[in-house]
Amino acid sequence: MSDILSIIISPREALAALREKSNWLLPMVVTIVLAIIGYLLGRDASIHATVGTMTHMLHTNSMFAGMGETAKAKMLGNATHPPLVSSIVSIGFLAFFIALGILINTLFLLAGNAMGGGDAHFESLLSASALIAIPSFGLMQLITGIIEQIRGVDGFATTRDILTVLPNLALLAPNASGPLFYFLAAIGIGALWGLFLNSMALRATADAKGPATWIIPTVVLLLSAALASIGGIFS
Repeated sequence: MSDILSIIISPREALAALREKSNWLLPMVVTIVLAIIGYLLGRDASIHATVGTMTHMLHTNSMFAGMGETAKAKMLGNATHPPLVSSIVSIGFLAFFIALGILINTLFLLAGNAMGGGDAHFESLLSASALIAIPSFGLMQLITGIIEQIRGVDGFATTRDILTVLPNLALLAPNASGPLFYFLAAIGIGALWGLFLNSMALRATADAKGPATWIIPTVVLLLSAALASIGGIFS
């Protein structure tokens, strides 16, 4: 538990300690729990924003030009009042993708470890990735959910409003196209914090050196943003 607090208060010490003792399960669980709480707190606002985005999409996107009004109304109705099982599935997917993201980040750290001449092993870098996910994702999701709860559903007309709850580059281009907006929105406080901590993990956990300690974390950030941009295609 001390490592979980240290990754925020004294990250270098927390990551360096993983050279002697690895622990990935508890940090992963903490990240998932924080993200789920954030999801539940912001669920109503997210549904409201999603319906707003979907309404705009159905009336402006040529992909849906041939869809009948009845089908559109049914789609909006399902989005407005999602069944309980839908929320349960969403929570399951959230947990799965967090675990997958931690694993993928570990693979990139392993590449940085090799490129930078480090001496870390898989489990220590998996533990580093799990710790890094707490402030860079779990905490960000929790804060977003708290803000959504405070502002209420009427404070979010579309998904773009959700994406800019916390500061990110999308605030500099509010009228950007969907994919570009989503790309920029992915480069925010959490992502930059993750970049910094990934770089520190390569140096403190893996004892890697050279350009790889920044190149690999930057690649992780840009690829994450590129994947996020796919969500803007239908917005």
